[in-house]
Amino acid sequence: MHATIALTAPAWHLAAVPKALPPQKSEDTPPETCTLHQNRRDSMFEINGFDTAGVVKLKRLSLAAALKKAKELVEDGCWDVRVVDPGGHVYTSFEEQAA
Repeated sequence: MHATIALTAPAWHLAAVPKALPPQKSEDTPPETCTLHQNRRDSMFEINGFDTAGVVKLKRLSLAAALKKAKELVEDGCWDVRVVDPGGHVYTSFEEQAA
């Protein structure tokens, strides 16, 4: 006599097997940021002005570099050029401040 063995597990046995967690969606996990890049972005000096094509917006890491670029823009014919530091201070007279 041969016995037939059922290979299917009872329903209560399958319920005891833990289910795998679904993968997290990208919006569920906060984006990773690099502190170095974040600090650099926050401490940038902005140069704003206008030229014949429209708005000019540039950024530089130092005040000296920003003032130098602003002076170059004015010499090239841009107008309403200003430099704004990370604290919000506005520079508009580049000839005296760039020296």
